[in-house]
Amino acid sequence: MLLSIIVPVYNEEKTLSTVIENLLNLKLPVKSEIIVVDDGSTDDTPHILSRFKDISVIRNQVNIGKGFSVRCGIQKSRGDIVLIQDADLEYNPQDIPSLIAPLLSGEADVVYGSRFLRKDNTYRYFLYYLGNILLTFFAFILYGKIITDVETGYKCFFSKIVSDKFFVSRGFGIEIELTTFFLKNRFSLKQVPISYKGRSYAEGKKLSLLNGLNAFFLLILFRFYTPRSYFFQNYLSRRRGIKALSFIPIKSIVCDVGCGDGRFLCSIRKHIKKGIGFDSTANTMKENNIQIRRQIITQTIPLPDSSCDCVVLLAILEHFLYPYEILNESYRILRKGGIIFITTPTPRGKRLLEFLSYKTCLIDPSHILEHRHYFSKQELLAIFRKLHFSVIRYKSFQFGHNQYIVGRKS
Repeated sequence: MLLSIIVPVYNEEKTLSTVIENLLNLKLPVKSEIIVVDDGSTDDTPHILSRFKDISVIRNQVNIGKGFSVRCGIQKSRGDIVLIQDADLEYNPQDIPSLIAPLLSGEADVVYGSRFLRKDNTYRYFLYYLGNILLTFFAFILYGKIITDVETGYKCFFSKIVSDKFFVSRGFGIEIELTTFFLKNRFSLKQVPISYKGRSYAEGKKLSLLNGLNAFFLLILFRFYTPRSYFFQNYLSRRRGIKALSFIPIKSIVCDVGCGDGRFLCSIRKHIKKGIGFDSTANTMKENNIQIRRQIITQTIPLPDSSCDCVVLLAILEHFLYPYEILNESYRILRKGGIIFITTPTPRGKRLLEFLSYKTCLIDPSHILEHRHYFSKQELLAIFRKLHFSVIRYKSFQFGHNQYIVGRKS
């Protein structure tokens, strides 16, 4: 049995060392790993983390929020049990053995550490204390179960119950989203008392009144709505596919570089002779005339020369460290007269995409964090000329935030 302790952190230079040292010195009945997710800290947090060798560190280049950090930690974790530990010393790591005990004994699937089950805890702000009581009452009305501390930072659960689930919250809303997920799916949930030492805003407290109001809204939202995917991201993907299809010859052999789950190729299977897709996250599969390979593409495409009629790169070119080499490879695998179709965001689209992903729940932030390039029209045309692609069409769309270019192998 392995315990994964996820520590989301943002600008916690005053308390981070103490928290990590306490976790490393903690005596536990199971093996553990510590995963610290630095959410774009601008203080001395990165330097402090570099001093610890027995932890795993994930660093986001920009600050997105606690929810995104927790989700990154869950994806990285290898443990059978996941526990979330804040880095602000409001929660005492000495409570962890009592938190994981009900899971180890088989009493529960989920354990919440409740600040309100321990009478000697102190609270800095009465308004937050009252808000938590109201949240508890509101959650009981909506879900029929009393959770004494809905917004507790100490949540512990078996990793298998969340491993393949989709969560959308990027900020403090993750506390509510996890709670509603556990309640709606009727997992066995146990609450244990924990110690708590609230800090002031001067000491670095980040929760605001707006976060509290948002919690009430999310309790209602997730009661009647279960997010399955990033809606706007799926919409953009469909629009790119529609634009590409009009340039793909009938009964052609198509290579989709960065195909994701292969959805686009599967949607056009009746239109083409054969489809081959590559993606680092895809599940390898072969069905009728569609073949998807899980493979990391860096500088080469593993196909013979002149083996394809069409190459498509839908919102993937901006992710490559070596985009020119990938386009050169696309030229190599195309037959003479073959078509290349590319969509990629413009420099103007950078700010909009970052807003939609970092500040809303419409686009997966991890996709935008991986963007390495934003090509201008002039840059794309120059690359095409250098590779001897003749340009069939170039067009910007979505109010100039996106663009596509179509070329033919000379």
